[in-house]
Amino acid sequence: MKPYKTGLATLGGVVVVILVASILSFRLTMVWLQDSDGIFDEFYTTQTQWRYSDEVGALDAAPVARARVAIGGPLGLSSKEVIYFITTEDTDGERLVSGCDYQMSGRDIDSRWWSITLYDSTTSNYVPNIDNRSSWHSEALPFNRSNEWSLIISPDQKPSPWLPSQTGASTPFDLVLRLYNPSAQTRADVPDITLPIIEKISCR
Repeated sequence: MKPYKTGLATLGGVVVVILVASILSFRLTMVWLQDSDGIFDEFYTTQTQWRYSDEVGALDAAPVARARVAIGGPLGLSSKEVIYFITTEDTDGERLVSGCDYQMSGRDIDSRWWSITLYDSTTSNYVPNIDNRSSWHSEALPFNRSNEWSLIISPDQKPSPWLPSQTGASTPFDLVLRLYNPSAQTRADVPDITLPIIEKISCR
């Protein structure tokens, strides 16, 4: 009977090892899929701090890319509807963080509608704030006579248009620019279109 019991013990040990390995593998896979920087693997670089994709949501996108988008980021609409631009840096190439104030400015973009949204880099969630605002869009931003606009990004409340960042010290955030139903000319020119600039004003 001893060999039989020893065999059962060995088999049980193997099952436990396989189970633990499976759990660890699953957790590591989820961490990798949820890695916010991993989502950017499917984005192309531009001559500015912005990265872009006109393939997010495409039917022929790689399964891993589609899984990352579904799990790790708010980029679910079809590439036929939206072109995405993402940046984690200001115009000087430094990381966007809540410890600094920024001025973001640009010109109107030839599309049916466009928006700029701020996300917490760690959670990929909106940032809670007293204005309940996480984005500005082309129909809400005030434009001057030159068809230009600007807004302030800061954790502290500012005169409108204000895009709130996190209140924590130097917490990183991302900015997502979505172009909904861009014109044929805009699609043809991407990525060589005039994109918003993000200039650092001051830091705490």
